[in-house]
Amino acid sequence: MNEVEILNEQDKTAIERNISEAPLETILRDVSKILGSMSHYLGVVRLPSLTDVIVRKIDAVQLSSDRLLVVLSLSADGVRTITLEARFDIDFTQLHSIVTLMNERIAGRSIDFLRTQFAHVLHDIHATEQAGNALVRLFVDAAPRLFSKQALPGDMVHISGTQYLLDHPEFDDAVRLRGIIELMESEEVIVHLLDAQAQESSSALQGKVNILIGGEMSLAVQSPLVQEYSLLTTKYRYADSDGGVIGVIGPKRMNYGRMMSIVQHVADVLSKRTP
Repeated sequence: MNEVEILNEQDKTAIERNISEAPLETILRDVSKILGSMSHYLGVVRLPSLTDVIVRKIDAVQLSSDRLLVVLSLSADGVRTITLEARFDIDFTQLHSIVTLMNERIAGRSIDFLRTQFAHVLHDIHATEQAGNALVRLFVDAAPRLFSKQALPGDMVHISGTQYLLDHPEFDDAVRLRGIIELMESEEVIVHLLDAQAQESSSALQGKVNILIGGEMSLAVQSPLVQEYSLLTTKYRYADSDGGVIGVIGPKRMNYGRMMSIVQHVADVLSKRTP
């Protein structure tokens, strides 16, 4: 195993500049791209648990006289959309007024809190918007879906760097290349790997890079897809959540010292980024 390599100032500056300039709404997706480009392997970012994520804003787009598209903007690079169908005609002016009132009450609250307390948070809107009671009830009834803990596709992990894989001789073999493609398409396997690493021990905290190599990865997820690869991970903090996990997946033959430094520095810079 290589000793941890000290990153040069050019590499540090590139990481810091790219993270500082990344738009808040795409920062975690951009971090996976930064990891991929710096390592020339797969950069992976596990998004924070949805229960810890904070609601920034709710929007509603009227699709027809009785259908709405509701868009929930979340901290930590998250967006959730659901469609609501009413049994009445929706008044656009009334909708705008109620959405404004809702945002005053839910912005800054966690998904976990709102899933059970949404009706209570909105109770005074019934008094101020009597004509819109049915519309308020439509949103309240949708709370279990809107604030569900269940992650939707794309809510869990971002993966970047596939274009670099062909640069490595390990992937000249068609079987191995097919294996990494299958791995990338198995989001649940990667999430399981990242979560298993984060929960492996109390030492799996921000500030420590953890490594799984080959067979260790296969044992962690009971999958042959990861037999030929290594995974380096560490935790990060972001926004008001407890954070998530970032890492690099590559062939077993890699410069572990440099990869550890890249992963750790990206986590440190990301954890200091304030939304």
